[in-house]
Amino acid sequence: MSYQRRSGNATVDTEAVNMPAQTFVDEATNVLSAFGGLEVLILKQGMAVTNATVKNIANFATSIPSGVTVDLSNSTTLASADLSILTSIGGTLILNTATSLAAIDLTNLGSLSGVLSLGGGVPLTSLSLPNLTDLSGSLFLSSITGLGSISFDSLNTFGGTIDLTSSGNGMMGLFFPNLVTFGGTITLTSAQLNGFSAPKLTGWGGACDFSQANGNLATVDLRALTSLANLPSVNSMALVSLNLAGLNGLDADLLLNSCSSLTDLSLPTFTSIEHILDLSNTGAVTLVTHAIEHIDGSLLLAAANLIDGFAALFDCAGTLTCPGLTSITTATFPALTSVAGSLSVTGSIGIITQNCPVLASIAGTMDLSYNQINGFSFNGLTTLAGTLRLNNNVATYATFTGLTSITGHLSLDSNLFGGANSPTFNSLATLNGTLSIRNAFDGVSIDAFFVALAATITSGTGTVDTTTDGATAAPTSMSDDARAFLTGLGLTVTHD
Repeated sequence: MSYQRRSGNATVDTEAVNMPAQTFVDEATNVLSAFGGLEVLILKQGMAVTNATVKNIANFATSIPSGVTVDLSNSTTLASADLSILTSIGGTLILNTATSLAAIDLTNLGSLSGVLSLGGGVPLTSLSLPNLTDLSGSLFLSSITGLGSISFDSLNTFGGTIDLTSSGNGMMGLFFPNLVTFGGTITLTSAQLNGFSAPKLTGWGGACDFSQANGNLATVDLRALTSLANLPSVNSMALVSLNLAGLNGLDADLLLNSCSSLTDLSLPTFTSIEHILDLSNTGAVTLVTHAIEHIDGSLLLAAANLIDGFAALFDCAGTLTCPGLTSITTATFPALTSVAGSLSVTGSIGIITQNCPVLASIAGTMDLSYNQINGFSFNGLTTLAGTLRLNNNVATYATFTGLTSITGHLSLDSNLFGGANSPTFNSLATLNGTLSIRNAFDGVSIDAFFVALAATITSGTGTVDTTTDGATAAPTSMSDDARAFLTGLGLTVTHD
């Protein structure tokens, strides 16, 4: 079979090749156009192709230069594509509807500054670009529903575009083992992305919205990343493993509160929490907490989280929430001096002891309710302008020997004070706030409590609430004078 070169009205026969007669090359523009089916395409260097139907590609050119388009988008019968000698694409290569193409060899492609489009139902299951070092152009891989993995073994700088719209088989992974600079764009609209790995990437400067990936993202490995700046949300219910071990600190919010499947979390040892770290709905992840000295942001934990205590915590001006923890047995804060924000350790049946030896002031809220703490000691606390809740434990004693003033709220409701045991306030002189000890006394201990309180308080306009809600803790006449004295100071005394 021959093809013909047409120039004006003249027709000149040229070399014989394996092509149908309908194929022609216009040498004025160096364009090959095919209106029928080509058995084999042997592309001359620099030649463009339009509207071609091809079954096989062999001996392809080493490059597609800028301005040249090779469009094989109608090649639905394309079965094989040997592009192994192709080293660069500066122009455009389109294989969009090659629905018979199960494999493509791009082994030696080193530079993609133009466009490579393989979308439109190409039945690829994997794509390997082992020698690609320059991706400053565009790689379109949309609507390839069988695609399982894409690897860029040699790519260290990425400033172009990867479009994976509506692609992926549910287990699709993007792997960049040597990427150190990312300033490009990855489009994941309706993609089935399962894993993302760039273990040498130190900074995130590009655009990628993981939330577009149909909630399918299970693993993210960014172990060398030093900053959370610009990192897109990975807050996915499917997320199982997240590696951010190289962070220099928590310099932006990290929200993982939708990651109910997350059980493998690698974070560095933080010394301060200045933004939000939300693990409130995660699985049994491990977090090193013993070195945290300051909380100015928020640390929100889940019951299943494994922590190692707060031995270094000095102040909490932000929020610390620890509901139902099973990994600790004590609410111990040996270095804590002040709570200006909110500190909550609640609902943990395994927590049986408490110790805050140097805590001097609470201007915010501290809540240690609904645990199994058997006694409270806050002897370093001098002023309470905020709220301290110690409700629903099994405490038989509570000592506040250094507390001189309550202008906020102290609640010891539903504990087990009884007999000679009652909360001790040796230095409390001023009560302008609320002291609530409801459902926590028997008759003997409530009498002793009122007598002791009347011996220390000298002024106040606040409230003492010892209501028992029908329990057997009613005071006797022994404390009538004490209660009358407190009322005479201007306090409101509520009791049965």
